Amino acid sequence: MKTGERPAATITTPRAKVTLTKDQVIADYRLAVRSRAASEIGRREVLGGRAPFGIFGDGKEIANLGLAHAFRPGDWRSGYYRDQTFMLAVGLATFDQYFAQLYADADLAREPFSAGRQMSNHYATRTVDDAGQWRDLLVTGQVASDISPVAAHVPRAVGLAWASKLYRNTQGLRDMAAGFSRQQAVRALLPLTRQTLGNFERIGGPASWTGPASRGDLATIRKHLAALRRFPREYRAAYAALTRLSVAVLTIRLG
Repeated sequence: MKTGERPAATITTPRAKVTLTKDQVIADYRLAVRSRAASEIGRREVLGGRAPFGIFGDGKEIANLGLAHAFRPGDWRSGYYRDQTFMLAVGLATFDQYFAQLYADADLAREPFSAGRQMSNHYATRTVDDAGQWRDLLVTGQVASDISPVAAHVPRAVGLAWASKLYRNTQGLRDMAAGFSRQQAVRALLPLTRQTLGNFERIGGPASWTGPASRGDLATIRKHLAALRRFPREYRAAYAALTRLSVAVLTIRLG
């Protein structure tokens, strides 16, 4: 430290193990002011008839900032629709997205929480990607979709906390989220293959046929095809051919 230079000011909260520098405190203050202004603008837009409905987080800025400093990657937020400052502080929302939601923008690129289907300040993050594959839930914080009934918050928060702890500490769950290795996939498929062959031997092909086609589950078939887009096109072609074969076999069974 240079002669005459003042030491960096810090605020320490030992129980939460949080230490804030002067710059962090100033940044928090600025964000709180901007968030309060966004609430006031949003309320004016609603009262002026330019936005359909609004619930805002004014008055909750400091509590939200405290929660944000304790929030860690992999944690879950179970909220009650007044946490815009928290979402802005942890980087899970932007002011552009906040106003897109206020105006019920149906474009997911601009309003990623619900594509305009929920009221303002109702947030959510996705646990799967566009191909239906699990995201790595420990890379960033997660948000369960906001709900209004206060009585439901505590059991849901406890359940999410327990599930998050299991996910963090159970290697098998984390491996599944990261995707199966070839060896793991073979180990998982072998028992299914043996059971299928045993059923075929006992009751014949049509009666033992299983899978989404046998259930009429078109939504799952579409998800499978979407997931296969990451692989060479021959994979999708093979899946489509097997699905057509399933339909032919099931027609025999129904006939």
